[in-house]
Amino acid sequence: MLKKIKLFIHWASEKMGIRFYRIRKPVEIKPVEYKQQHLDIERILNKPDPVIFDIGANTGQTIKGFRAKFPESIIYAFEPGIETFNYLQQLYKHTGNVHLHNIAFGAEKSRLIFHDNEYNVMSSFLENGSKIHFGEIIETREIELTTVDDFCMTHDIKKIDVLKIDTQGFDLEVLKGALNMLPNVSIILTEITIYPLYKNLPELDEVLLFLREKGFKFANLYEANFRNEVLAWADFMFVNNDLVNWSQYCDKLVPNK
Repeated sequence: MLKKIKLFIHWASEKMGIRFYRIRKPVEIKPVEYKQQHLDIERILNKPDPVIFDIGANTGQTIKGFRAKFPESIIYAFEPGIETFNYLQQLYKHTGNVHLHNIAFGAEKSRLIFHDNEYNVMSSFLENGSKIHFGEIIETREIELTTVDDFCMTHDIKKIDVLKIDTQGFDLEVLKGALNMLPNVSIILTEITIYPLYKNLPELDEVLLFLREKGFKFANLYEANFRNEVLAWADFMFVNNDLVNWSQYCDKLVPNK
């Protein structure tokens, strides 16, 4: 009966010059997971399976981006937070080529106080700034640190294509513990915090000088955050002068006219 009614409505509507069209269900477009830095890394390395160190993996934001752009990549992810690492495991413990480690890195093997922030992305080995900071410390605990050099020696890792570090102001200490490996690192992607969110932050020029002396050239700046029109923090990319053909990379970015 319902079918006959529909046919009658269509017949009557067409007599009056009215036509009905079926609206197709829109195709779901998934958002792009990778960012500009991933595109730049692809141009620089020109390889489908880079070895990536994700130091300060948090809940897997970086893993997600790299796997979207480099599905064949080999990722070593490191996160000292307990709850965040448990969440990371839920997401990636069964994912091939993603190796998860609940450890922290520093300039040397030691034990330091880790400050768990109510906002886990702000947790750090550095204390919150006295006047400016985000979130409050909910727990402090002493944890063991190792070095990038020691980890690579133990796991027989000879080369790192991308060394990504985001440890809330502790990145320079991590780099100091990678002196033996740095000649074999192609790209460093590190967050540098300039705004006094933490106590005893290294100065920007201190980080730049350290990497320049180790043979790295500043390449690009990503996800810059400003406070009161002042650069607060950003992700800085550096490339190894001995491993990356910088002029060739620039040619790929700026086509010849």
